[in-house]
Amino acid sequence: MPFSGERLTTDFGGQVELEHLHRYCFARDFCVDRDVLDIASGEGYGSSMLATVARQVVGVELAVEANLHAQREYSASNLNFISGDATAIPLDDASFDVVVSFETLEHLRDHERFLAEVRRVLRPGGILIVSTPDRLVHSGIGMGVNPFHIRELSRAEFETALAAHFKNMRVLPQRTFIGSAILEGRAGVRTYEKRDATTIEATTGLARAVYLIGVASDAELPALPDSVFAHEQSVDAIFRQLSDARQVGDDAKAALAANDLALEKAKRDLAEQRAHERRSQAGLAEERRTRARQDHELQALRASLQQMTERANALQVQHGEAEALRAIAADAVAQKEAIVHSTSWRATYPLRRIATQLPAPARQRLKRAVKALYRPNSLLQAKPGTAASVAAPIELLAEPGIAPALSPAAEPASSLPSVSSLLAARFPSLQPFDCFPAATAQKRISLVTDSVGPSSLFGGVGTAIILGALLANKFQATLRIVTRTEEPDASAVNEVLRRNNVSLHGPLETAMAPLDGSKVLPVSADEIFLTTSWWTTKATLGVVPASRIIALIQEDERLFYARGDEQLLCAETMGHPALLTVINTERLFQHLTSGAEPFENLKENGLWFEPAFPGGAKARKSTVKRRLFFYARPNNLRNLFWRGIEALDEAVAVGAFAPDRWEIHLIGRDIPKFKLARGVVPQVVSHLSWGDYQEFIASLSAGFVLMDTPHPSYPPLDMAIAGVPVLTNTHPGKYDLLNYSGNILTVSPSVEGLVAGLQRLEALAEDEAAIQENRKADHINRDWTLALEAVVSLIDQKLNRAN
Repeated sequence: MPFSGERLTTDFGGQVELEHLHRYCFARDFCVDRDVLDIASGEGYGSSMLATVARQVVGVELAVEANLHAQREYSASNLNFISGDATAIPLDDASFDVVVSFETLEHLRDHERFLAEVRRVLRPGGILIVSTPDRLVHSGIGMGVNPFHIRELSRAEFETALAAHFKNMRVLPQRTFIGSAILEGRAGVRTYEKRDATTIEATTGLARAVYLIGVASDAELPALPDSVFAHEQSVDAIFRQLSDARQVGDDAKAALAANDLALEKAKRDLAEQRAHERRSQAGLAEERRTRARQDHELQALRASLQQMTERANALQVQHGEAEALRAIAADAVAQKEAIVHSTSWRATYPLRRIATQLPAPARQRLKRAVKALYRPNSLLQAKPGTAASVAAPIELLAEPGIAPALSPAAEPASSLPSVSSLLAARFPSLQPFDCFPAATAQKRISLVTDSVGPSSLFGGVGTAIILGALLANKFQATLRIVTRTEEPDASAVNEVLRRNNVSLHGPLETAMAPLDGSKVLPVSADEIFLTTSWWTTKATLGVVPASRIIALIQEDERLFYARGDEQLLCAETMGHPALLTVINTERLFQHLTSGAEPFENLKENGLWFEPAFPGGAKARKSTVKRRLFFYARPNNLRNLFWRGIEALDEAVAVGAFAPDRWEIHLIGRDIPKFKLARGVVPQVVSHLSWGDYQEFIASLSAGFVLMDTPHPSYPPLDMAIAGVPVLTNTHPGKYDLLNYSGNILTVSPSVEGLVAGLQRLEALAEDEAAIQENRKADHINRDWTLALEAVVSLIDQKLNRAN
């Protein structure tokens, strides 16, 4: 299995591999001809090692995917793998001689329950071999916190926990290192050496000691201590150095480079394909900008109409000139007809007849002579403005039926659009809004967003309003809501603040700065702007300096686009070095500062917060049937709608969410009609108000929310805070959400993983005691003022330093 970031698999090596293999080798010596239980057996490699000497081994693992892998990869007659919880082991009392559980305690909240379960399944005199990291060393000052660990123990706490359940216990410290060992070779010392990929050799004493150290004296020798000398470098550092050395002179470097290029191209193609699908499906962000784009296109059409009118006027002038030329041509034709029908023309017919028989050079000389005779006569007879004065002489000897071609007139430059007008038409929402300087009696915070109304308050806009209100309170300022695509609704703003228990101490103003420039916005000299998207940030940067802008980032907006102009503009705006940025959730902050394409400015000027959910204290409503909610948005590709209904279909087909006990509800827009396996037809709900959405959440038994993003997103947290278990998907950097709530399950977005996850979700939904226990132990903020207190204070400090 691939390395997940926490659980050791055979796909990962280095220091972690040495630690885990040593522990299993140590335990293996206690398991000879014994019945052994391996709790949290992971992908199964350790249980397989124990089974080589034990009478029987049973591995218990909560993760379905890991269990399936173990059953497939490690097969033996005395080895079985089952699914189960470490705090509720699904096995009989007194059924094992040895219980092994490595690196499990730190992932559990209830250590007492775990140890009590171990005592229950152990036979009298049985032995427990358990390991856990020392909190004071593993997570000490400057070491950082492991996001996968829920509750770590110090050595004293570990010893206390073991002594409370067992009469005898000893704690042996473990550390990997690079160094040297001097051991006397007593029987108690065991050495385990990994000889190759599949062989670990166990010996008594120090095997293959290269050097021998003698101590001799006529007197009685003192006690000789065993000793270890450790180098400062870590095992992982040495492994990396060895790996680097192996790469030197590698003949396959060219092939590796070619593979890397092919991989990068495949990644780019995949990213472009996914981003193109996002854009072509016209997600919520595009829906918000459609009206603005249409308004701006109307203005562009009006400007184009003006240009066409000017062009028509110019063409009318050219038409007059053409009519004059036609008149001149008609006059010339009349003169030619007069000549052709004149007596002199008829009299010279024999001469012209003879001329046609002359050789070509003679005909040419005759033509020049006639022209020479004709030109002075015609010029003498012509009046100014007539055909003879403006047109070339008529070619009397030309072949009949051939007329000279007229050159088309060049298009005047004045009729062509400028580059700036083209850019404004292509990117209307990025254009700076029209404004004028205006003094205010009170400092003002202006929140710039596309729209504020009953249908635009979910998630991001509501969070921006709350942050704007708390900033206004901090600065004793007026809060002004500035919209770009539709008139703002002050009642909707007040509704957000009321439902989230946030009070605005000062005045509330609303204004609109439309994309067509039909309204002008007054701006004070010290006004602070809070922007809610990269495009509102870009437009505001054209109005005020970056030092007066606070950019609220709630998504990696680069993922909205394929590689191209939009993504380039988005990345440049988000990466502006002078912007003060506030990022919604630590997970998104880590992605933006440490991901594949990090923003250096966010490391310096970025602040982050965890959102709050005050409405979660309401009691859940009971319904006749249990309700499963699928967050369905087919036009927003980040929600993986099509993968979600595929997994739902397979889960229902194998018996999950039986229709006699469950209803399946889909909430979203533009949801196609369809039926699932077993004839199940989901119920579709659209256009819920914020209040109705909260009431609906309270009626649910389980939730299914897919979000192809590096952050948790709001719907899983909305449900977890209400005591509704919910299943969501993993993403690079988002492997589980246990740091928020045990009621949020995460699995890989493969169909197999999602089906297994839905089965786990149904089981948890029917365990009300576990749900309430998880709800009591969650780490989700309930108070927005407390959640944003530190961020608001830091913004105040940074703005004061800037001024």
